[in-house]
Parts: sequence; structure tokens; C-alpha cells
Amino acid sequence: MNSLTVGAIITKIEARATHHFGLGFRVGEQTGNYLDFQYTSRDLTGTALQTLPKAVSFAENVHVRLVAPEEGTNMATIRIEGTGFHSRKENNQVRIGGVDVGDVRYFDARTLYAQLPPQLEEGRYLVQVRVSGDDGRTWTSWTDDPVWYTVTKKLGGAVKVMVWDSGNWKDDAFRLFLDGVDKGTLYASPGSYVKTWDGLLLTPGPHTAMLLGVNAPDGVGTYSIRITGDVDAPVKDDGIDLTPGVRKFYRFNVKGESSAKRGVLGTVLEPDVSKVLYFE
Repeated sequence: MNSLTVGAIITKIEARATHHFGLGFRVGEQTGNYLDFQYTSRDLTGTALQTLPKAVSFAENVHVRLVAPEEGTNMATIRIEGTGFHSRKENNQVRIGGVDVGDVRYFDARTLYAQLPPQLEEGRYLVQVRVSGDDGRTWTSWTDDPVWYTVTKKLGGAVKVMVWDSGNWKDDAFRLFLDGVDKGTLYASPGSYVKTWDGLLLTPGPHTAMLLGVNAPDGVGTYSIRITGDVDAPVKDDGIDLTPGVRKFYRFNVKGESSAKRGVLGTVLEPDVSKVLYFE
């Protein structure tokens, strides 16, 4: 090693093909093609040297070659072809236009599938991938290959749901489901009796919200719900019968054109709401 500084050891390492990690290292020689490596610890242990080849190997080999389709809506699922993807899907991360993708599926070492972030507006977006080693802690840099996806039409919109305990005691509890998915529970108290789900990005077309009564200590479940935003007709409902086990269903339609504006509509209408009530 050429130099030693406080808290850091600077050394030169040469990469060469070896075991299944793909790279080996020769330390301290001054010939050949080198990679600069800074190890920010006073102890350069054998364990540290063994984890280094993984990081360098991934950094050298992870690339994005193409996506298919190359254009479409903001609700599309795209195929990403490249090299160096990890066999565990959680060890692959994708971002499009700088927005992290939540739904990434592994197909093989050269193919991933990703659901576009629905909040993307019309435009052209860089598709990037990064990969971690088996430990899930060391990640490569994001790829910078010039591979793009173009949103030609924006579908769906942002929906806002508000639920609150409209009674005097503020002691009830209600759970919200959206298209069968549990979105969380309002546990009302005098200091906190409103729960808001804002910016819910939904596909165009029909959707169903359901409120489930969870708790009503006095036997009276006083509730209010509002569904607004990029919907054809906002939903408004109030009542006193959302007791434990009672379910109320609200069907609404999300706008399907890219011209749908974000934000909450100012006028709350009284749509024809279908409510189904029963005890479990």
C-alpha cells in the first residue's frame, strides 16, 4: 500500500477473472489496469476484501439495452432488457424519470418487467436500473444508458378520500378498503377524528370504496365520507349506523382522459350511491 491516512486506507487494486463472483484482486502492484478503491476503516479485513468483488462486478455489468414498448400510457407495464439483473426481484430497483417503481418483476438475468409510476405526465423519461449484491446492502450506481420511455397519453387521475367521526364523542373507528385493498383505519379521538387519503392514483373507469365499522362504544357509529378529485361525480355520505361489522360500499368512476385535472372538485354532489349493509 502506498499511503495511510486517518480513517482511510487508499490502495490500488487490479481486477481479474476468478471464482463465481466474477472478479478477483491483486493488491499493491503498480502494473496493469487499476481501479481506485478507498476503504474508510482502519481495519482492512479479509471480509471487506471478499465483499468488494461483488460490488465491482455488478457496477461493470449492469446495463439497460432497450424497453418494450417504447411508448404508451402512464399505466403500462414495460419489459426492460439488459444485463446483470439479480435473480431475486427485491435486489433489482427501477426508476423511470427519477420516480422509483414499486412493482418490479424478475424474469431472467437479462429481463425485468416494471409497472410505470402512474403519476407520470405526458413526456419522455429515462429508464434506469440498479442492482444489489446478495447481502442487499451494497448497490450499484443507477445505469445511465440512453434508454427512454415516452408517455403519449395520461390515463386515470388523483382521488382524495376523507373519513371522519361526525359524532360528538369522537370515539368510533372505521376501516377503508379501496378495490378490496385495505388502506388503513381511522381510530377517532377528540384530538384526531379525521383521516385523509390524498393523491390516490387510480386507473380510469369504475372503482369501489368500502367503509367497515370497527368500533362504536356507545352503539352509534357516526361517520362521514367524501370521495373527490378526478372522478365523474364526487361521493358524499353521512350516517349514524356504521357499527362494528357493518359495511358500506361506494362506487365511483375515475376520469379516463389526460385532460383530467388534479386537485379536489369544489362542488360535492349527491350521486346515486349503492350501499350494502350487513353484520358479520
